[in-house]
Formats: sequence, structure tokens, C-alpha cells
Amino acid sequence: MYLTIFVLGALLLMSVRTCNHERQEAKRAKEIAQQAIKNGPAAPLVPVEIIRDTIFKTQIYTYRPTEIEHDDDLSIGISPAYVDSISRALDVSDKEIVDLTRINMKLKAKLQAYMEKDSAGRVWAAYSDRVFNIKYFPDSNLFDIKANPTLTLAGVKDRDNIFQQWQYESSAWIDDQRFEINEFNQVKRKLPPRSRFGIDAVGATGYSQDGFVPFFFGIGIGYRIIEF
Repeated sequence: MYLTIFVLGALLLMSVRTCNHERQEAKRAKEIAQQAIKNGPAAPLVPVEIIRDTIFKTQIYTYRPTEIEHDDDLSIGISPAYVDSISRALDVSDKEIVDLTRINMKLKAKLQAYMEKDSAGRVWAAYSDRVFNIKYFPDSNLFDIKANPTLTLAGVKDRDNIFQQWQYESSAWIDDQRFEINEFNQVKRKLPPRSRFGIDAVGATGYSQDGFVPFFFGIGIGYRIIEF
């Protein structure tokens, strides 16, 4: 009996301490982000992990998005001008945008072209691979450029133990190593949390002044201390 009470008490204490720590961390992160907005445009996120993709041989950057409350402005994590332009383009209020990602890429490449000539004697320089298709016409000084890179975003969630809330991460990579991610901004809006109160089906062994009672099944109003 005493062991059961001790274990339940320890679990409750760990849950309360973890929740309190997460609230303090969220409050501190929000204050830092709001102060950064006052001082200037939102800074790009710093990757929490960088690994090398074994398929396309490019870098995979993993970021932890800026999480805000459902009634906060997206400009906490992305510049107000950009948020306004997206709102007008989609014809929605920024409060209706659940999450917003802004990625800036840069290209560093040296391409060796080859010369071609058609039946009319017109000469041009060309380059082609799985991403680029480029032609240059010297007589008109005209470039005809086609590029087809693929940017991939993958969102995952993780937590160290069952007492912590889920943490969200976003991984981004491009299928061509000549492209690099220069800036990454992402804001994820927390939707109103569901209530932990509810009508639950319960299967348990109880304890009363007469000792343990056999396993029973019932339905009642409950509050979830821990959610799995």
C-alpha cells in the first residue's frame, strides 16, 4: 500500500515540476522573441542539428520552430511586412494562419557549358543536368534558364519522457548540394489545448479502508494528470 502511494506521489510531483519548468521556458522564450522584434526584424532560426543525407549527399538542417500562443502575432517569429504580404496574398487574417515557414536559399555553382550550332549556323552555349537546363545565345545575349531543384520539409515531434509536452522540429533539405539554405524562419501557432477533464472509461484496482478491492471497470468524470 505504502509503495503504491509513494509511486503515485512521485509521479504527480514529477509531472507538476515538469509542467512548471515548461511554462517558465515558454515564457522566457516568448519574452526573448518579443524583445528581438522590438529591436529589429526576426532573426533566422539556428539549426539544432545538421546531418548529411545519404541519398542526395546534401545537408539536412533540423530546426525547432518558434511556437506562439493561438492569439499571438506571427510577427514574433517572422517580420511583420512578410506576414502582412502573406495575409493579403491568401486573403485571410494572420490569426487564421496556423503555421508559416519562410526559407531563403542560395546557389553556388560553376557550370561548364558546351557549344552547339544549328542548321542555320546559329551558335549557342548549353549546359544540362538533372536540375539545370541552360542555353546562352551570344548573338542576342539571351539566357534561357530552367532549374528544377526539390526542397523537402519534414515535421517530427519528440519528447524525452512521458511527463514532457511534445516538442516539434522541422527538417529541411534540397536534393542538390549546390543549393544551400541561407535563412529559415518558421512559426507554429499553438491551438487552444483540449481540456483534461472528461468522461473516461476506467479499469483499475482500488484501495479502501478494508484493503484492496478486485479489478473493476467503470465510467466516471476524470482529470488526466499525464497524457500518453
